[in-house]
Amino acid sequence: MLDHPKTAITWEMKATDINAEYCRHSNSLYIPAGILQMPFYDVNVPDAVNMGGIGTILTHEISHAFDVNGRFHDKDGFMVSWWPNVIVDMYKERAACFISQFNQYKVIELEKINKTVYGPGEQTQSENIADSSGLQTLAAVYRAKAAQRGHEEPRLPYLTKYTNEQVFFMSFANSFCDNMRPEMMLFQTEVDQHSTLHLRVIGSIANTQEFGEAFNCSAGTPMNPKKKCNLWK
Repeated sequence: MLDHPKTAITWEMKATDINAEYCRHSNSLYIPAGILQMPFYDVNVPDAVNMGGIGTILTHEISHAFDVNGRFHDKDGFMVSWWPNVIVDMYKERAACFISQFNQYKVIELEKINKTVYGPGEQTQSENIADSSGLQTLAAVYRAKAAQRGHEEPRLPYLTKYTNEQVFFMSFANSFCDNMRPEMMLFQTEVDQHSTLHLRVIGSIANTQEFGEAFNCSAGTPMNPKKKCNLWK
């Protein structure tokens, strides 16, 4: 993987890492072999599982090319401010929606240690935008691919009461499944560029129109708000 057009091929992660990364200095996407396994990817499962898992992870990383840092690097990785001012102003206006959205989310897990903490929207804006943009993109792609197929794929055993589109969103949420002590979560809210895992899921889902339609959520409910944050429209 090229770190830069003029450098030797190098990797920033080990092949066994369960991770993925966009490198703005080389306009490259790192996909270690470690993440190409369940629950993120398996060649034997329906598209809904893979696209909700590894698919949304990859579109998350690609979207970093257009975030608050990526926009300062051109296609060759050189640091160039290539956006016209009108686009920069539009970006800031739409990014403000994400900041406001996550500032209003309470980190409910911290109530266990008697802490009232809300999501740091400014601090986490880049990752929140990437989460939502990745899910919004793949939700639209999955629906278009399903329509092109013309029939529904076989449903997952033991989950047959859920449509595959619902499984797509369940697979997305499942990729954030983890367990963390409240004290560590409190530290994360103070220093991490990522929101807590719970907020990453509900924030992205709330911004994705297809989720509300797939689960028949009434308009104006927490998971299907009338105002949705979207960087691209």
